[in-house]
Amino acid sequence: MKLTRITMSFGNSGGSLGSMEFSFRDPKATKPYVVREIVGLDADAVTPQFAGNSAGGFKQYNMKGESKERVFQLLFNPNWEAGDTYSSLRDELYRAIEAARSPFVIFGFYNGLEYVAGFSGLITKMESTLFEKQPAATMTVRSDDPILRGELVGLDLDEVISHPDGGSDRIGFYDTSSTKAHGFTFEATVGAGIPYLLIEDGIFEPADWFFQVDYAFLAGDHIYFSSLEGDRYLYIMRGATRIELMDKVVSGSAWPMFYPKYNAIDVKTNTLTWVNVSHQTAYWGV
Repeated sequence: MKLTRITMSFGNSGGSLGSMEFSFRDPKATKPYVVREIVGLDADAVTPQFAGNSAGGFKQYNMKGESKERVFQLLFNPNWEAGDTYSSLRDELYRAIEAARSPFVIFGFYNGLEYVAGFSGLITKMESTLFEKQPAATMTVRSDDPILRGELVGLDLDEVISHPDGGSDRIGFYDTSSTKAHGFTFEATVGAGIPYLLIEDGIFEPADWFFQVDYAFLAGDHIYFSSLEGDRYLYIMRGATRIELMDKVVSGSAWPMFYPKYNAIDVKTNTLTWVNVSHQTAYWGV
């Protein structure tokens, strides 16, 4: 993962209450803070997480990371002509602790202007040297979710939707970016009524997992689905009425995920008109 700068935002990822920028792996080092090292951007304490049972009796797992601390070692790089001083840069870091009006700040990793991934965390410690020739600071951030996550990106339906047999639609996607399994979203409109919705693994036979919704869908129902970490939902819009379906998911179902490299997810009906499929890249580390 190539990175050249890091942002720390307050309020939301867009920095509605302000943001700061750090140079990272950038030989020009044009930002007021230069990241000398970050400890904790690698994958550790990875444990299997049970996801569900397959129709054939197999158990489906994905991997889960534990909460962790990330330690930023920063050098001060004042723009003297703009009036920066070591003291003013140190004060800006201290202000960041409560600038968000909440315990959390949001970090974004960029390659030039391109956003790559980010995470949110709580600043738990700020230490600064006062009498060194090159003053520096050490900032400790605790993250409950250790995974670095990208933005939600829509996929080309002509490339990812296929029809392997007469009765199914397949979401096929080769993920060359992510290093971690992650959720996705889709929207689709039902063309003809179906008594239930069944989604299965399309790679193994018998299917390695299933996800079943026991609900009678009618023609015109608009399905909204998300298996994103921390933002799962399942509902339909029937005209102007929103109907929640989370309680209709069959026990033992595994929420479909995209994994690194090849994915094939079979939706066991051919009556859907696909509106979009989107995913959020995820990384164990940089």
